[in-house]
Amino acid sequence: MWSTSSRSRMAVFIVMLTLTYLFSTTALVTGEPRAVCPNPIVEAVEGHSVSLPCHLDPPDNVVNNAVDWKRTDANKVVWAYRNKKENLIDQIAEYRGRVTVNLQGLNIGNMTLLISSVKKSDAGPYRCFTSKLRTGCNLSLIFVPRDQQNGTKLEDFSTTTPPTHEPDEPGAENMKRVRYIILLVVGVFFIIVIVALVIRGMNNAES
Repeated sequence: MWSTSSRSRMAVFIVMLTLTYLFSTTALVTGEPRAVCPNPIVEAVEGHSVSLPCHLDPPDNVVNNAVDWKRTDANKVVWAYRNKKENLIDQIAEYRGRVTVNLQGLNIGNMTLLISSVKKSDAGPYRCFTSKLRTGCNLSLIFVPRDQQNGTKLEDFSTTTPPTHEPDEPGAENMKRVRYIILLVVGVFFIIVIVALVIRGMNNAES
């Protein structure tokens, strides 16, 4: 026969199990955005323009949040965004007038940096960071002298205009959420069945 204390402990255990499952599954469904630099190494030809790709996955609006691009080797600001506008007070002098981010892209978390008139001093490690979720990513820019560009294979993102961020597959994010929701429903049903069996067992033990 189940004692009152045993039934209470079992009830608490079931409640905790249910809450833990719901919390973990909900976290999977919502998914916290993270900064992604899809190309860790970017090559740029001397005198050309180059895009340093960075975006949030899943996409999220960062218009109301701070965004920074820095040179991690010198911990200096390459480009900064504050209060819904560019804030270049602390910007490295050699980047002034040569770097930009499409502010419209911030609506979907696209923080790609465009550097024009690439020169040798631009080579080095960069970090894209947003205070939205305190998330960032790193990449490195490799400088290619103009007289060597024909012998170097450049990536498609080394262009005169920043690439437009698009999902890897149309509807992929929605399908992922649907799968998680199905998992949530199945899990809840499974827990309800367990609870029903436990209660039934308790009743049988008492009779």
